[in-house]
Amino acid sequence: MPSDSFSLFGPARWTPADRSRTFALVLVQNEGEHERRLVERKRPGLEGSPLDDTGSDAKPYTLRALFKNGHGVADVPDPAYPQYCNDFLEALEQRGKGTSTLYVPGRGEKRVRFKKYHYAQSINARDAELIDLIFVDDLENEHVTAGAFSLPSAKTAGPVITRKLLADARALGVGGDLLGKLEAAVNRMNAAAMAPFDSAAALQQRVGEVLGLLHRVELNLATAPRRLGNGAVNPIAHAEASAVHLGFAQLRDTAHRQASATYGEGSVVERSYPVPLSIYEVATIERQDPGELLNLNVRRLPSLVAIPPGFPVLVKAA
Repeated sequence: MPSDSFSLFGPARWTPADRSRTFALVLVQNEGEHERRLVERKRPGLEGSPLDDTGSDAKPYTLRALFKNGHGVADVPDPAYPQYCNDFLEALEQRGKGTSTLYVPGRGEKRVRFKKYHYAQSINARDAELIDLIFVDDLENEHVTAGAFSLPSAKTAGPVITRKLLADARALGVGGDLLGKLEAAVNRMNAAAMAPFDSAAALQQRVGEVLGLLHRVELNLATAPRRLGNGAVNPIAHAEASAVHLGFAQLRDTAHRQASATYGEGSVVERSYPVPLSIYEVATIERQDPGELLNLNVRRLPSLVAIPPGFPVLVKAA
């Protein structure tokens, strides 16, 4: 099974050219290679050879996927064998479907053509099948595409972490409008981070919105038994909820990284105060520009003129 850190990026996914369906895969192994086309220019009497770089060959991507019932990987259908496995192989075997989309955890999306698969079944593994896959990078219309690999970062991790957090919460019976608003806010934050022409203020506002909703969700869950009464049990107060708590922490860390991206790594921190304050009073206390504090907090604070005691406010670090 993939490690916890690797699985944060979600399962591998393949979408055929007709986009009729996206197959999520339990990835056991991933390999790739890159080779330049070097041409030697041999000259009489010259030791060695000058080399001309004429480009690169199409990159192959070799994956090993496991189709097994009870695999325990989120977002991958279970049972995965035999029907889901057979559907996947049938989609691979369709002729003339053109360029497809391959997502590899920890790498990103590429536009590829399927080339080959090899399956293996074993008498020692019931209800399971290993499939080795080879995809080849496709240069569509002989133009460079935008599918070049980019390593996952704070810019791309937010939606993935949120999907896992919501899945873990649903498994505990936790849901509601606030979680839906949190997912939408994370998507808006991600859209701002990926749009190079968005202003820094817009990105910071969306980061602030995510952090504010995180605080409200956690506070709402923590106070649920007291508010509901009648012996209500807090669904995230037991050991099985550790994945939910981890998701909250990871999402908060991702949002902080987004907030730090504009002003410098580690330059934005949370502060809280024991009495109600306005954002302008906070600016006076911290000796900071109120305009910058407004940009950081306008979409996350319940009120700019009466910030509740203990509510975290984003400020620039000293």
